[in-house]
Amino acid sequence: DQTPLKGQVTMGYNRSVDGHMELVALETKLDDNSSFSFSGLTMEAQTDADGQNLKAKGYMDHLKIHAVTVDKPPVLVELNGLTLASDLKKTPFGFYLGQNVMVLSEGQLTYGAAQSVIKLKNFEYADSSSATGNLMSGRLSYKVGDITLDGKPVGSAQMVLTASSLDIPAMQALLQIYQNKFQPQADGTLPQTPLTPAEQVLMQVEVEKLLAAKPQLALEKFTIKTENGESQLNVAMSLAKPTSFEAAPIEVTKQMLTALDAKLQLSKPMIADLSAVQAQLVGQTDPQTIAKMASMNSEMAGVMAVQTGLAKVDGNNILASLNYADGQVDLNGQKMSLEDFITAMTTRFGGVASQ
Repeated sequence: DQTPLKGQVTMGYNRSVDGHMELVALETKLDDNSSFSFSGLTMEAQTDADGQNLKAKGYMDHLKIHAVTVDKPPVLVELNGLTLASDLKKTPFGFYLGQNVMVLSEGQLTYGAAQSVIKLKNFEYADSSSATGNLMSGRLSYKVGDITLDGKPVGSAQMVLTASSLDIPAMQALLQIYQNKFQPQADGTLPQTPLTPAEQVLMQVEVEKLLAAKPQLALEKFTIKTENGESQLNVAMSLAKPTSFEAAPIEVTKQMLTALDAKLQLSKPMIADLSAVQAQLVGQTDPQTIAKMASMNSEMAGVMAVQTGLAKVDGNNILASLNYADGQVDLNGQKMSLEDFITAMTTRFGGVASQ
């Protein structure tokens, strides 16, 4: 018996639009045992006459869903303090670029027979993108300030992804092919129609355009921090268009991958911390058993890293580095050609698989 949505729109003499929208609070029962609680959501947005520039922001205090079914344990989802903000500009290609931000003060999931509680605080998502001519650059970042399991600290995490020199028309063409040929349908099935010869040619042409722009992709930062350790990974690569895709695969790889740099620092105490969390998730409750499993997994990770030759152990850290440029690979300080590197990896992992 209430109006669920209300809003106000103001139009200026310059044809700009200023709007305010409010979804009102809602408390309801989904069935005899399940409930839904929503604090309401406020949104404000401004745009110019032609919709070229768009700004928006919104806020929700809380959302709570309590679902109970006969054959499954109850599930409780809670979100508190959600803030949204966007500042976008329309491009000549028909879509918007700019900045988007989402901040969640606290989220909580209660699930399973033991009614375990996973809680995260200070989750932040942000993206930014821009274009110069036909080339686009972008940045994505995710951050979780604090994660706990049943009141016990798990840790925090952060990830930053970047890309530059992405050819927009080529990406749009490839996306259209994907949507027409490969995107799952409403029932979850994949389309059965294969690419026609003309579509195969078109896809190769667009891939060549994409590579001709010399795109650069990077996992700038990926960190996981627990009570006793912190691990980091970063990867950066540069691509280019090969002279021909008809050449030998190794030659195509050399020309297409112009540079690669990767560094890993894996903390053994962090592995132990996460192993303890994993043991709790599968129902282990004995502290001594959990500690023993955590220590064993931590040491095993170091042993496997050394045995495969992919990393080395330095104190409490497992370290690995990989650099590639001009057909030469540097793996943890050991230099070799790309051909020798591929042979070494095939030999090592082929041996592990056979064992």
